[in-house]
Amino acid sequence: MRYRRIDNSPKVAQIIKENNNEWYTLITPYNKEFLEYFKGIVSWKRRKWDGERKLWTFAPEYLLQVFYYAKNHFDDVIGDAYVNSVIEQKMSEVADGDSYGVMYLKSNAPDWLVEKVYKILLTDDRSEYRHPDKGGDPQKIIELNMAMSNIRGRKN
Repeated sequence: MRYRRIDNSPKVAQIIKENNNEWYTLITPYNKEFLEYFKGIVSWKRRKWDGERKLWTFAPEYLLQVFYYAKNHFDDVIGDAYVNSVIEQKMSEVADGDSYGVMYLKSNAPDWLVEKVYKILLTDDRSEYRHPDKGGDPQKIIELNMAMSNIRGRKN
């Protein structure tokens, strides 16, 4: 089955769960920046390009990361009922935690320090939050990104 892209709103991403596949399907308009990010966070072993249908499939452990970035990059992200319920559950699990505590900071930490610690946690080889391609845990990256999103949301 070939999916029809949403023509009247070119900045909409869709994430769906197909019945016959444990992976998620990502349908977006072509955007080089988003595509580079997608390929950067989702290991090449855990994503597949379907050239016939012109869409990506990716492993379940990357759902929240892909959703989070797509939401910040496109005007809207549409998910089917299953995808939406999984995302809500994962986001509530992360939101229940202490966002500053995830980054080993106190809640009164200045913005510049929060940004610096965030970058260090993502790039330091000794960090438990390093990229999955470098041996890190995808769930830890999701936790860190959601914490950062919560902190940025509180500041605005």
